[in-house]
Amino acid sequence: MADDRPNLGDAALALGAAAVDALRLPLWLIARAPGVRVLARDGALVRERARSRVEGLACRALDAPEMVRIVQRVAARLHEAERTVEEV
Repeated sequence: MADDRPNLGDAALALGAAAVDALRLPLWLIARAPGVRVLARDGALVRERARSRVEGLACRALDAPEMVRIVQRVAARLHEAERTVEEV
């Protein structure tokens, strides 16, 4: 059974993008607003968590059996090409 619930991460990104588009305040004004340092710190943490998540997904994709077979196939073809070049 498929999970039809919306992705909350995507919704949060869309909400953030809409807020930035709607406000369009000069950066110097935003930088002086109270609480911006806390938001910047929290944003840095979110960025690191997102980077870690992407790295984890990439590692899982690279460790997949399909990827191992693809790499083995490419390595075999490369080896065959090297032998052909040596023969010529």
